[in-house]
Amino acid sequence: MKNKCPKCGKSGKRNCPTLEAVICSSCCGAKRISEIDCPPECEYNTFGMKAIETFRELDNNLFNDVLFPYFRDNDIVTVQEVNKVRAENDNEDDFGRKMHTLFQMRLFHEKQSNGKTVFENWRDNGFKGLSNDCRLLLQFKSTAMPTVIELQKTIDNNFIECIDIFDKQRGKFLLLDPAIVEQKYPRYTKAMTWLEHFPVFSRLSVHSQTLPEMCAVGFIDEIEFQSQNKPYCNAEFPEKQYMLENFEICNELPAEISKQAKQEILSNLDIKTCIVVYDMGKNRKKILKIISSLPDFSENPDVAKPGEQYFDWLRLGKSKAIENDMPEAFRHDDNSEQVGILGDIILKGNSLLLETRSEQKFEFAKQMTEEYFGNMLTLQKEAVQNLAQELKNEDSNSDLDYDYEDDDDLDNEDIPPEVYQELMHKVLDEHYHKFIDESIPLLNGHTPREAAKKPGLRPHLLDLMKGHIHNNETLGRDKGNEPYDLSWLLDELGLEELK
Repeated sequence: MKNKCPKCGKSGKRNCPTLEAVICSSCCGAKRISEIDCPPECEYNTFGMKAIETFRELDNNLFNDVLFPYFRDNDIVTVQEVNKVRAENDNEDDFGRKMHTLFQMRLFHEKQSNGKTVFENWRDNGFKGLSNDCRLLLQFKSTAMPTVIELQKTIDNNFIECIDIFDKQRGKFLLLDPAIVEQKYPRYTKAMTWLEHFPVFSRLSVHSQTLPEMCAVGFIDEIEFQSQNKPYCNAEFPEKQYMLENFEICNELPAEISKQAKQEILSNLDIKTCIVVYDMGKNRKKILKIISSLPDFSENPDVAKPGEQYFDWLRLGKSKAIENDMPEAFRHDDNSEQVGILGDIILKGNSLLLETRSEQKFEFAKQMTEEYFGNMLTLQKEAVQNLAQELKNEDSNSDLDYDYEDDDDLDNEDIPPEVYQELMHKVLDEHYHKFIDESIPLLNGHTPREAAKKPGLRPHLLDLMKGHIHNNETLGRDKGNEPYDLSWLLDELGLEELK
């Protein structure tokens, strides 16, 4: 029989590229992926690229059609638990996030009396009543873990290219989420979420939480720091394991970090550049010997300019005492591999330059300098630069922040969008042509052009430029304009991966 299904012998109508034969619809539905290695381009592969709408329908209906009835009939999540979550969360988004997290934990991670999860018991009983596609869907979802993703670029109306911050080896992957595509998030937006991987694309399994720019780095640093402790450090993905076991804490952390960051900005903490210059006289060798003998100092040749010796002043040894007066979130345990920075020391000729980023650190560092080096140093000059006030003064005179609404002669709403965009792009073009050769504190005083040539500074330059791209696209989206094109700058800095 010419169109005979090779699996059951019945008449087949679907062309199967794997079997190189026709197959009946029953065998196709019951055996695809689980027994037949279906290619992603097959139109009947529910988890492939040509059946996106079929997959989305299956995924979207899983909760109402499969999970909720199973949980209800087996008393896995009680009405009392649902009512408790509802009472504690008036906001619908918060309620939805908490309920999805509850189902995720109860189904895949919490052990029952026999030592297995609900999913494992269900699987061992053959997933009775479920279709092959539903069984596969649950198996793929069982590997989901909380993490932080970074949106790289939009591919089309369905897909966004992303990376997993806590699984860099996976590389870039395709996230299937038309709703996120529609939101038009700026590139390099970061979000905390549960991530599940399928054969050719990935999905978010629980409501995601976008991380504000001011807290994203602090949030990631805190997760990495906490995951160094046992038992998380022994897991395949320590950061994800920590988030899994402390998800509610992680869920509240971004708001706490943002609040703390705002308080620090308002109180002008850590946004002052404090510098003191000493004359070493003929004591340079003695001072270098002392620096080399102390755990507080670590030489960083990648940052040093010609003729300089550059040392990071770490919060180690006696210098760790400053953490007694710092917020708890910025302290580090004695056994931690992560170390905070007090400031830096630069030796050039007979001069020793000490620099910190806050007056609190500055006063402490000067006391420690006196203790470590005593009369080997002679004070030459010192200065405190209030960066916050300077930025405020610059903004008040900037064309970018001109308050058109208060000007009777020029109303922003009267400016044609194309004219406003042209003006903005002209201002930004002038800014970035200066920026590439300006000294940047986040690059330890180097210019972006200089940093691009130093392997030790390249990661910092990448993070800096990601922030500029993100903020530039955010500005364009908020104003309804095309963002300024930074491609020329990325080319000059050799950052092709950001284009």
